[in-house]
Order: sequence, then C-alpha cells, then structure tokens
Amino acid sequence: MATTPDPATPDFDAIPDLAAPGSDAARTPDADPNPSFPEPHVINPTSDHTHTIIILHGKGSNAEILVKALLEAKSSDEPNKSIFECFPNIRWVFPNARRISTTPDTNQGVYEWFPMAGYQNPLEEEESQKPEMRNTIHYINGLLTAELATVNGDTTKIILGGVCQGLAAALALFLALGHTFGGFIGISGWLPRAKQFSASTSHLKSPPINYFIDYFELELEHPTEEAYLSHRNARSKVPIFLGHGQDDGHIHVCFGHEAADLLGELGYNVTIKTYVGGEEDGHWLKLPEEMDAIKRFIESITK
Repeated sequence: MATTPDPATPDFDAIPDLAAPGSDAARTPDADPNPSFPEPHVINPTSDHTHTIIILHGKGSNAEILVKALLEAKSSDEPNKSIFECFPNIRWVFPNARRISTTPDTNQGVYEWFPMAGYQNPLEEEESQKPEMRNTIHYINGLLTAELATVNGDTTKIILGGVCQGLAAALALFLALGHTFGGFIGISGWLPRAKQFSASTSHLKSPPINYFIDYFELELEHPTEEAYLSHRNARSKVPIFLGHGQDDGHIHVCFGHEAADLLGELGYNVTIKTYVGGEEDGHWLKLPEEMDAIKRFIESITK
C-alpha cells in the first residue's frame, strides 16, 4: 500500500489530470474475471489508532487526487490544519479504481469503479455495470476485512464513504453487508438501482442485504434475514452524512435526496445537507461549510 507518513507533506508527483466529469467513455463490455486493482493510498495515524475511514474516489479521479483535494479543503475552525491533522487517531484508506474504459479522443484509460455512459442519469444502463460493480464490491470488501483486523473486528470503528461514483459503490457494499458501521460519508452521489431497490425492500419485506447480494451475485458474509430485521434499532444509531450541491452540474441533487429518503426508510440516522457554490460546478465540496459539517460528523463518531 502507498502510505503517507506525514499528512502535511505527501508526494504528489506525476498525478494525472482529473478527467472531465461530462466526458463520454467507451464502456468495457466484459469485466476481468481476475481483476487487479492498484494499491490504495493510506494515511496512517500519528497517534494511537482508534478508527479507520475508507473513502472511494469518483470517476476519472484517483486516490492521490482525492487526498490532495482533501488536504486543501480546510475547515473554518481549524484553517491551518488538514482534515487528516484534525484526527490524528484515524487511519485513512483511499482505494484506487482500475482503468476499465477509454476516452474516444485520447484512447487513454479512465479510472472508474464501474462503466458509465454519462452523468445526466446515473441510473441508466445499470445492467452493463454489474460485472465491474461486482469486482469493485468484492475488492473493497477485502480491504474492509483487512481494516477490521486493525480495530479488533469492531465494525463501529469503521467509517465507509465515497465521492460521486465512489459513493454509489461504497453504499452498495454498506447495504449488502448490513453491518453496524461507525458511519457513512457520501459526497455528490447516488444509490445504485434506487427504484428497484425501493420496490424490493418496501416495508422491509426483503432486506437490502438480499437485494444487492442477489442482483450483483455477491459472495459476502452477512447477517441472516432474521438478524438483519431484528437490528433496526441498532441501524438507527448508524449515522449517515450526505452532502450534495444544489447546483451540481453533473449529478443532480435529486439523486442525493432519493438516496437519503430510502436510507431513512431503512432506519438509518441520515443527515443530508445541500450547498450552493461548490467547486467543480457544484460537484465538489462547498468550502468551508461542507468541510465543517464533515468534520463535526466525524467528531460525533470518534469522540
């Protein structure tokens, strides 16, 4: 794993440019049956390790780009510290997606967790996304299993999350596992298969762990239906923070609200905050307000 010993001065040489969010990509029809993912970028705690946060980057980005952006995104109450320096007890893990499609103009691979035709409706053509989404979920679950070993197997010490497409992949795993995680952080993304998921889990007739495991043909260890249904009170204590730009020019804010509503119906403690004027046409954090909210959210879990 690539590590950053000093959060304040990481090495970001040769970081590729972020692919334009609106650019089309030629999708790869079949997933690699034996996928190999690049090493994650890890920022180790500078004090006693108490929690781990796993964050998935968005389409066209990578772990190093996301880390650099977070280093520059300061909060209003500690403007001289990065989010990593504010939490010296946290180990941060930033997985890297593979290059699974190419842009028609450059013929260069695009980092993405699963293929997408475009951003206007991320729920389109989801059937073609299944093989790579399955690869991604299994890969992230492997990282999660390794990180659980560093916190004595305590799922409440793990915070999962993602940005844009990374949010979608992380949320699918979050719901498929059904664990009582410490929390979830999502920025400018959506819930995969939202309408079908909502219909299949209405009134909790079919637990969400069944829906995603069956649809993506996942091989995961997860609670039984009876255990999941009996843990609704425990889920109400699992906080979820979703941030989204009201003026997001790539993933419309309605997808963020849809995800928040469905998660709330499942019993999770969901907070969604929307902002105007964020960077990247509203598709990135609104500073410092959104970083302030994320910082308070993490503090509420790790205090």
